[in-house]
Amino acid sequence: MATGDSGESKVLHELNQLRVKYPDHRIFPLAPTVSNPPYDIGIDIDGQFYRGQVKTTTQITPAGRMVFDTSRIEKGEDGKRFRVPYTSEDISFFFLYCNSPETEWLGIALLEECSMGTTVCKFGKFFKNSLRASDMEFEKRMRELIEEKKISPVPTYSEIETVEESEEPEKSKSAPVFKKPATDSELFNLLVEYGYDLDLLSDSIHVSVPTIQSWIQEYVC
Repeated sequence: MATGDSGESKVLHELNQLRVKYPDHRIFPLAPTVSNPPYDIGIDIDGQFYRGQVKTTTQITPAGRMVFDTSRIEKGEDGKRFRVPYTSEDISFFFLYCNSPETEWLGIALLEECSMGTTVCKFGKFFKNSLRASDMEFEKRMRELIEEKKISPVPTYSEIETVEESEEPEKSKSAPVFKKPATDSELFNLLVEYGYDLDLLSDSIHVSVPTIQSWIQEYVC
């Protein structure tokens, strides 16, 4: 079974389980029968229709991060393919499914919580622009949707390193400055935490990939 198909099967199974948990509500999940629809799974909840796009990953980093590609592919007039974000005209929200040897997790993310690449923290430290998995659990968010007829956005979490508040507003909004690792051991631990993914590490600590590579060269030499 393809990775995407396993995610859709998991979501449909869990949606059908909700019909047992909420017998007083009309919950009808369905999968489109046409090719290339703008969404993967539709849900009729008490007469309200929602469109969900399933995004699946099979890996979780040692630091507890699940990275999802929350974009779609379009083809331009010149035939080239490029990534674009989903819009509210396409879907209502994302179903995010991680099925790795280490963990299995299913959650729901709103459009406003996602960029074209979305990182969800299952455990460990939380960094800017990352989302906490416990806030996005499938059952929690479906309960909000079924009982309250809405899903409220959850906040992102600031970097673990903090900056003292400044009297000048523009300075208080600036990103924390990450200090260079003092020893090769500190650098090694940092690389291990991010599974040697320099792009993810760069985004999290606000330091360019070439700078990180220069640190590695310095300590190796």
